[in-house]
Amino acid sequence: MSSVSLIEPNGQPFLPSLRRISVPEYHRMNEAGILLSGEPFELINGLLVFKDRSSVGEARMTVGRSHIWAVKVLGRLDRNLDNLDCHMQLQSPVVMSEYDEPEPDGAILAGTIDDYKLRKAEAKDVHCVIEVSDSSLRRDRTEKLSLYANSGIRQYVIINLSERVVEVYANPISGEGRYEHLQTLAHDGTVQFFLGEGRTLDVPASELLL
Repeated sequence: MSSVSLIEPNGQPFLPSLRRISVPEYHRMNEAGILLSGEPFELINGLLVFKDRSSVGEARMTVGRSHIWAVKVLGRLDRNLDNLDCHMQLQSPVVMSEYDEPEPDGAILAGTIDDYKLRKAEAKDVHCVIEVSDSSLRRDRTEKLSLYANSGIRQYVIINLSERVVEVYANPISGEGRYEHLQTLAHDGTVQFFLGEGRTLDVPASELLL
């Protein structure tokens, strides 16, 4: 069977009009059971986007073993943050804008977990956001990077499992969807996780990579 491609009169591909979902609408869909808790989706630019946590070559609905391991390593860093007025949040939502509520693999948030008893974390609460990337690498370097930069997230870290490096993006340029600085660290490097003005948590990259 041949595929059908719709083309506009000007030669450009036809793109259907889409209605974006706002964050409050997204929450109401969850409360009404339209979306089930724990389903592998997040809200990006008003669209429900599948969260790909698979390894390269695996089925997209699977969660790769290396991805599971790397997220557990991030969780282990939380014990080093207890006395620094911040903590590590894992695979949980952060409200970035009216139409964006991603669920990054890790986010270093200001304050303690009790500060978020009655509300979700927002962009202003985030010191650093972290994505564990394998099959999702291209999307994490483009769509997610643009979202985090435009939201003013000071530091964005990609634990790049497929290329076995850690990518550290810093100094967001809001409105341009990019970061001013990129540092790529191999096993012998040290990742300096941003914890607020003048503070970092220094972690050998070898502890974050297979």
